[in-house]
Amino acid sequence: MSKAVEVISVYKRFGKKEVIKGVSFDIDEGETVGFVGPNGAGKTTTIKMMTGLIRPTDGQIKIFGHDVVKEPLNAMRYVGCIVEKPEVYEFLTGFENMAQIARIYRIGKEKIYEAAKFVGIDYALKEKAKKYSLGMKQRLALAMAILTEPKLLILDEPTNGLDPSGIIELRNLLRSLSKDKKTTIFISSHNLNEIEEICEKVIFIKDGKIEMVKKLTQKGENGCKRFVVVLNTDNLEVSQITKIIEKFNQVKVVSTDSDKIEVELLGDKKMDFLNFLFQNNVSVRDFYEKTENLESVYLKIYSGEVLSNERSY
Repeated sequence: MSKAVEVISVYKRFGKKEVIKGVSFDIDEGETVGFVGPNGAGKTTTIKMMTGLIRPTDGQIKIFGHDVVKEPLNAMRYVGCIVEKPEVYEFLTGFENMAQIARIYRIGKEKIYEAAKFVGIDYALKEKAKKYSLGMKQRLALAMAILTEPKLLILDEPTNGLDPSGIIELRNLLRSLSKDKKTTIFISSHNLNEIEEICEKVIFIKDGKIEMVKKLTQKGENGCKRFVVVLNTDNLEVSQITKIIEKFNQVKVVSTDSDKIEVELLGDKKMDFLNFLFQNNVSVRDFYEKTENLESVYLKIYSGEVLSNERSY
């Protein structure tokens, strides 16, 4: 799969202070990726370098193969972005705001109406932006960002100041962009629930360094899910049970413990697998899907409990 974004050993210093320290990650084309970390971790600085607003001190950033520093026009032609807060001209109407972008890129009026309708502000295009609510301004900024039909959309804290209904609207818009327009989305946010709802993968940054890159599903190979089998080991030892489990041809043993075995299994084969264990006299005390929400992962990382096998750099 081709790469939408490649961030390669990037450093950024302001004077003597180094705020970004060898950051590397990549984003596949079509992915929706979250960027998470506490205040001061380096999220906005990284995004500003990705969008060409500031230059890296060292390292390289590529957008669809184009170097952001050496080929800024070629790189940025693929990008739509909202950095920190929606920037609109409040003394202009919604339409006039969008027309500024359209004029630069020689985009016709029909595309303005199309983008406005997509984000749900077509009814308010004749109103001055100063009359817009924060949620409407956010949607207007998003309409401006997608007007050029970017292949990559970069959003920095897009839910800031939005009420719950505004957050839900934004979530649905981003899902539509990903599904209908195949847009690659990179979203920085403190709202872990929204990141978990929207994203396939999350990049965690701490003190200017990447701490973890994590897929948000617990799926294994070929779409399998991970399950934990909690055992009664009165009649059979774990090693014996493992050998029995391996005879079930649609399961893979991932790990074993004194009374637990973790397996990868297609979700629709769950009952077949449990029946197989019963028929082979395996006593099961509990059986559950292994899941870990984003909040618990976040707390592990920022309390210094990152597991080495989760690192991806």
